[in-house]
Amino acid sequence: MLNIKKRLTELNKIYNKIPKMECVPGCSDCCGPVNFQQIEKVNLNRFLKTNGINKKKLLSLDKVISMIKSDSSDEKFMCPYRKDDRCEIYPVRPIVCRLFGIVKHDTGLANLQCLHSDAKTYLTEEQSYKLMEEVKRL
Repeated sequence: MLNIKKRLTELNKIYNKIPKMECVPGCSDCCGPVNFQQIEKVNLNRFLKTNGINKKKLLSLDKVISMIKSDSSDEKFMCPYRKDDRCEIYPVRPIVCRLFGIVKHDTGLANLQCLHSDAKTYLTEEQSYKLMEEVKRL
């Protein structure tokens, strides 16, 4: 297993494989329930500490599923780091956020399409799944 510093370097290499897309100011369409992989949580915690941002509770996948089944308010599903329709953690946002808007969808990930995307290059669903798996393995 690589040490944390090497794993974070590898994480950034994976992130750099994702085509760039500029978000529209004030848009928070993609700020739903967010799943962080373990190494992304490490990255997030370092960023929060460095920038003096309070750590907020992230919902587990099981909790999100439970809330969906109970038909809870959509607002509860929003990422806790969405503030004033902006992302407080944009530089260290997880891969699922980075993929939003840059994946050409055939089937499963259609809910990750962005109506405001200005991406010049897109990934296929298969490519996006491979990148998510790479992050998961870190």
